[in-house]
Amino acid sequence: MVNLSWVKTEHLEQFANGFAAKVSSLFCKKTDIPQSLPAQGGDAETVNGHTVFENVPSGAKFTDTVYGIMQGATASEDGESGLVPTPQKGKNNSFLRGDGVWEEITEATDVDIDAIVAGTFE
Repeated sequence: MVNLSWVKTEHLEQFANGFAAKVSSLFCKKTDIPQSLPAQGGDAETVNGHTVFENVPSGAKFTDTVYGIMQGATASEDGESGLVPTPQKGKNNSFLRGDGVWEEITEATDVDIDAIVAGTFE
């Protein structure tokens, strides 16, 4: 058993102050935490002091973010991300290929399966 009878209050205070200083130097201390928030943290009507129907009219359309249609990849170039191209009617059993084309899902034939097994399927 360790004898700690020599430890005085001053030693503990010195340790605590040193520890607090070390923690402060290693970690950011958040000091501007608000004590209260409007409307239990804010809601759509009080965000930044604005109200929805006064500052953002009903039916407003935001045009600062524009997305293009995805551009498919080729054998030699990457495609570009974007919105999925709209499938035309009758393409409900299709999948979107990496080249941006909607392709009908077809069942594999026995010949296709043999080619897949042989590694010659195209």
